[in-house]
Amino acid sequence: MATVIPALAGGAMVPGGKATEWAANARGGAARRLTGGMVRELPALGLAGARFAVVLEPLPEPGPQGLEAVAFRVAPNPNLPPAPLEALSGGELSRVALALALLTGTEAPTVVFDEVDAGVGGETAWRLAERLKRLAERRQVLVVTHLPQVAAVAQRHFRVTKTPEGVRVEPLAGEARVQEIARLLSGAYTQAALAHARELLEAQGAL
Repeated sequence: MATVIPALAGGAMVPGGKATEWAANARGGAARRLTGGMVRELPALGLAGARFAVVLEPLPEPGPQGLEAVAFRVAPNPNLPPAPLEALSGGELSRVALALALLTGTEAPTVVFDEVDAGVGGETAWRLAERLKRLAERRQVLVVTHLPQVAAVAQRHFRVTKTPEGVRVEPLAGEARVQEIARLLSGAYTQAALAHARELLEAQGAL
């Protein structure tokens, strides 16, 4: 899927006078491939029944980007019509962005996700964590999360707390990280929660 976004952007050079026609055909094929990939990916991220569409809107005149403007439309559940990305909630938008990053091979060196875990739990939380970890193999990924599954797969873990003096950012490692994962798991430092937290981190080679 690494060729999807360049094709959608219409940045390829073709000799002769058929460049815009070639770009339109390439963009249409890229749009179909991206749509298929997103329809498969979004349910795994907790958006079951979501629909994704790439809308190619003809321009009055050919421009640097070809014959059409490109827009994404998403319906986060089957009962809603596809809408622009800005109509999504923070959590929905973050998960759509994650799916797009995985499928398109975006070249952004750093990707930040906030609220990507909103309303997510159980098996979906693990699928989300696995995809974030996979994306982090190719670029730096920063995630604001309350999910122990996501926190456990991170290479670096920071606890962010608000104090009367401001915001405190504290790096966590070793037993401090075990305790924080336990707190995320159960809200308390019970022996069962600590044992589960240690198991999660050991499975990721973090202890």
